[in-house]
Amino acid sequence: MSFSGSSGLAAALASTGQAAKNIISPPRPEAAPVSTLDLAAHHLFSAGLNLFKGLTSCGGQNAYLSYGAAHTIGRRGYMEDRFVAEINFGAAETKQSLFGVFDGHGGELAAQYCTDNIPVHIRASKVLQTDPAATLTQAFERTDQDFCTLASAEFLDDGSTAVVALIRDNVVYCANAGDSRCILSRGAIAIPLSEDHKPNRPDERQRINELGGFVKFLGVWRTQGILAVSRAIGDLSLKKFVIPTPDIVRLELTDKDEFIVLASDGVWDAMTNQEVVDMLHSRPNLMIKPELAARAIVTESFRRGSFDNITAVVVSLKPPIVDPTDEASSTPGKSASSRRRKSTRGGKSIESISEVPEFAAPEQVNKRVSSDEKSRETGTDKGLVEELSSDPQDLILSIPSTLDHSYSLNAATQVQQGGEGSSIENTPPTQ
Repeated sequence: MSFSGSSGLAAALASTGQAAKNIISPPRPEAAPVSTLDLAAHHLFSAGLNLFKGLTSCGGQNAYLSYGAAHTIGRRGYMEDRFVAEINFGAAETKQSLFGVFDGHGGELAAQYCTDNIPVHIRASKVLQTDPAATLTQAFERTDQDFCTLASAEFLDDGSTAVVALIRDNVVYCANAGDSRCILSRGAIAIPLSEDHKPNRPDERQRINELGGFVKFLGVWRTQGILAVSRAIGDLSLKKFVIPTPDIVRLELTDKDEFIVLASDGVWDAMTNQEVVDMLHSRPNLMIKPELAARAIVTESFRRGSFDNITAVVVSLKPPIVDPTDEASSTPGKSASSRRRKSTRGGKSIESISEVPEFAAPEQVNKRVSSDEKSRETGTDKGLVEELSSDPQDLILSIPSTLDHSYSLNAATQVQQGGEGSSIENTPPTQ
């Protein structure tokens, strides 16, 4: 008996009296088993292309210092990190520079707002020259107040961590709210200039509990079981517990100080403070051009498995070596920041990240963009490999073993706690 089509099958079944449930389908070939390792490898390989697709950088210098900044979307599907770098900040007669990293959560709007407004509030402060610590605190709090007003009107719940370093003459002031971080390399020893605001930090947990809130572990410790930091700009729905007031660290610089690194937690989740310092000291050629050092930190953090957006700003505290062929780096008085392209989210106009140094001439901007596009097409960061070494294997950076270092700060170090909570304590100075 032969059948053709569903109607023929129905007729045949009716004529024979067979029930449909007695029809047995032919066996299907079994699919080859896929191991968890195979799936993970495929996922990491696919996501890994995002590093080189989105790795961008810039840099600059004046007569006193030089900097480089780099970041990538990493293994995330969207970019929420921002940074700012103003190498000549404020009055022309002052040796003053400003650097900052802002790591958004719940969207990029708060991080972008910090990039646009914190430097403005710092520059406009009437006490900038007499009380930089108060200036930084007021800038964070004013930015938060203004953004929360906007967020309330626009029904936004974006937030952002913020870490800012203001360098004036031989003193650095670091302001921090959240878990982006700033460190100093002093004689190859990592000196923390900020302490992460995690909800389970004893003083932060106490502050939250006293306000009627709670800290709960859900994969990581979270404020109100939601947010993995206890201080930030924005986060309107958690504003009672998540405050913007920064901790301020003041440190006098010495001849032993080599560089400062500011970075989002995409770096610090993968590398310790000392590992970052060790890596840059093990490859001194990177510090000739801090842009290369920033790119190396981002690349190494990604290689170690960071799943977040990754941003690093490296500031060399030594007089730069002027490269006469590098017009962008040798042009003083300009700034760079996370530049933006228009996009939309929820019907609102927002802007995504793409940084190009503002000091670059049009032809240099075009050259940088075309280089980035070439990296996207090839899937490799050829530019970084060529700048580091002629050997492509140098892209995989070797890291010396982590050492158990102790450190001391001189008597000029001051720590100012912003708002409620306990002060950061550093090891007393040793002779």
